[in-house]
Amino acid sequence: MSVRTPILAAAAVAAMIANVVAVAPAFAQPLHSIEVGYQDLNLTGDAGRAILDRRIADAAAELCGQSRKVELRWDAAVRACRTETVALTQPQRNAAVRYGTVEVASADAIVRVSRAAN
Repeated sequence: MSVRTPILAAAAVAAMIANVVAVAPAFAQPLHSIEVGYQDLNLTGDAGRAILDRRIADAAAELCGQSRKVELRWDAAVRACRTETVALTQPQRNAAVRYGTVEVASADAIVRVSRAAN
């Protein structure tokens, strides 16, 4: 075994660690908002509004995270976050429904769902 083999192994390990450290902050960044499109929905009917509400609720669930029912405090915090996040979105949702009969450019037909600060 030459001296070069341990040096190469150490260099490979150092490179892997540097790679993980460089990528970790990107994964650590939580989502703060999600754009929900509704250009494909007819908001004049109940079905279109129900689909928009489901999309908003799904975005809130993604922003607030998951919990397990056995972790009661965490579960309550996640449910509260989702409820507050959906409530914060209601003015945009109601404006979208109010103007649902107006032709909207597809780039403008979004609701920004932002995570509640809890």
